[in-house]
Amino acid sequence: MPTASVPVSAPAFDAVAAWGIGGLAVLMAAVAVAVCARWSPARARVAAIAVIAWMALTAGAALSGRLSRFDLTPPPMAMLIVAVFALA
Repeated sequence: MPTASVPVSAPAFDAVAAWGIGGLAVLMAAVAVAVCARWSPARARVAAIAVIAWMALTAGAALSGRLSRFDLTPPPMAMLIVAVFALA
């Protein structure tokens, strides 16, 4: 039985979506720190440092290409998703 082959091209870069997703992540991190600041300024400083460190770590992993290695077992992106749920 013959199978049809459908050509699939890579998606085009969409700046609005890319900046929107990144901006939403930064906005939610800022809101989380602001909520912490309502109860304790000392905890807000610790939360801000932790949020900045986590975002820098994940940005560094993404920019280095480590998160796109789906040939590894388990994929690093899957481990990141598990870590995010564990931290939440």
